Amino acid sequence: MSVPATLATSSGGESPVLLGAFLIGGVVAIWCGVAWAFDIKGISTRRSERARAKSADVWAGSGRVDTAPTTFFGSLGYLRFLGGAMALAGVLLLLVTYALWQLGR
Repeated sequence: MSVPATLATSSGGESPVLLGAFLIGGVVAIWCGVAWAFDIKGISTRRSERARAKSADVWAGSGRVDTAPTTFFGSLGYLRFLGGAMALAGVLLLLVTYALWQLGR
């Protein structure tokens, strides 16, 4: 038997550190994702405005006099989509944590 297969079969249970890291990561991902997706405290709006201002500064610094184009990555809709994806990833991490905890019992 190879070493990785031996280590995989001889696992006596899941590490509490691994479960704790997944649990904390899942909760933080859900918290941040919901804050971005629902624009709690204007987080997404401020971030979008900073991205637009930076784009305008770069655009003006290169000698262009017209207005900077709005990029997809600086738009409010994109940041809200990222928030939703991050919240979904957090839920998946919590589900993985629960599954690993049940397997280790």
